Amino acid sequence: MELRQLRYFVAVADEQNFTRAAQRVFLAQQSLSEQIQKLESRLGVTLFERSTRHVTLTEAGAVLFEEAKSILAMSDRAIHKVQRLGQLGKLELVFTAPAMYTVLPNLLRTFAAAYPKVQISQTEICTAHQIEALLSHRADVGFLHALMPHPQLALLELTREPLVLALPEAHPLVTKPMLEPQDLDGLPLILAPRSQAPRLFALTEHYFATSKLEFVLAAEAQPQSAQLAMVERGVGAALVTQSVLLNTHHKVIGRQIQGLDFSLPLQIATRVGDTNALTQAMLLLAKRHLEQQSILPFSNQR
Repeated sequence: MELRQLRYFVAVADEQNFTRAAQRVFLAQQSLSEQIQKLESRLGVTLFERSTRHVTLTEAGAVLFEEAKSILAMSDRAIHKVQRLGQLGKLELVFTAPAMYTVLPNLLRTFAAAYPKVQISQTEICTAHQIEALLSHRADVGFLHALMPHPQLALLELTREPLVLALPEAHPLVTKPMLEPQDLDGLPLILAPRSQAPRLFALTEHYFATSKLEFVLAAEAQPQSAQLAMVERGVGAALVTQSVLLNTHHKVIGRQIQGLDFSLPLQIATRVGDTNALTQAMLLLAKRHLEQQSILPFSNQR
C-alpha cells in the first residue's frame, strides 16, 4: 500500500464523489477509480458503497479513513521537519575584528540573501581561540590570522593588511608623518599575548633585535580594540591593522614605520575534510568574493 493510494482514498472519502476527488488530486477520474480498486484488491475489502450520485464509506472504509489520515499527517510532519533542517540549519562562525571591517560584511550579506533561513551565530575571538573552536567542532568557519599553516585546517587567504603603529593623540611621535625604525627604540609596546600570537610576538622581537633597538614590552592584550584602549590611556604603543585603527572610537593616531613590512593575512579557515553543506557554501562565496575585496587605503588620521 502506497502513500499516494492513501491520499487518493482520503480525497474520495472527503468529497464523497469521484469526479470532485479526481479534480482535487489532479488525476483523471478513471485513473482514480482504478487506484481505489487496486487498494481494495490489496486489502481484500470493499471500502466504498457506490451509487450514481455519491459514494459512502463501508465499515472497513471508515476504519481505514481514520488510520489513513493519521498516517498521512505523520508523513507530512516528517517531510516538513526534514525540509526545515535543510532550509534552516545553523552556521557557527568566529572572526577577528579586522574581518568585520574588511571582507566579512559583504560575505554575510551575500550568504544571507542566498540562504535566508539559515541561522548564523557570530562570535569575535582571537585566532588561537578560533583554532581551538574549529578543532573541537564548536565552530564551523573562522576568519583569522594564521601566520603558519595548520595540518588540520584548510586556509584560504582573503586579504592582507599592513600593521601600523597606534599612538596616543598627544604623543610626540604623532608630529612626524612617517616614523623611522629608531623611533621605536625603547618605546613601550602593547602586543597580543605570546601564548595567543607566538609567531607575531617572535617576529616583533626579531625585528627589534636585528635593528639593534631596545625592546620594551609594556603590556599584553587581546583583541586589538583592547590594545587601542590601553594606547589611549598612555600605557604604550601598539601594532594594529589599519582597518581596526580606522574604525576605532579611541583617541589614537596611526603612523607607518619606514622599512617595516609587517603585514597580517586574513584567512577563511575550515576543518580539513569538512563536507558540511553550509560550511562549503560560505567557502564558495569567499572564493567568489576574493577578487572583489579590498582594504581601505591607509590614512595617518583616524
